[in-house]
Amino acid sequence: MYLAVGSAYAKGFSKANNGATVDKVLAGLPAVVAKAIERGYRVRGYVSVVMTDPYTGAVTPEEVIKVVRSLDEMGCYEISLGDTTGEGDPERWQTLWKALQKEGFDMDKFAAHVSLTA
Repeated sequence: MYLAVGSAYAKGFSKANNGATVDKVLAGLPAVVAKAIERGYRVRGYVSVVMTDPYTGAVTPEEVIKVVRSLDEMGCYEISLGDTTGEGDPERWQTLWKALQKEGFDMDKFAAHVSLTA
């Protein structure tokens, strides 16, 4: 069994979708994740809008890394990075992957969700 928890990186998207800041959403997750892990669940973390925030524009790798680090420290066994708006391209994904590698993250821990747009 597993539990999925998520957070949108993007400031505007988080406020519109969750009614809260990214920091507030992240602050509410550790207790839930800890309890799930304590009960034997595997917890998968999700980060939405890792390429473009539909409200505020381009998202930097540093902004995504902040959320990824938080989910990793909580004990998520896998972290899915979502190009929710479908605006990422191979170059932007490569930039994000390299930034994650530079920070020392275990790259086997990541999954990617790419939305295709017409």
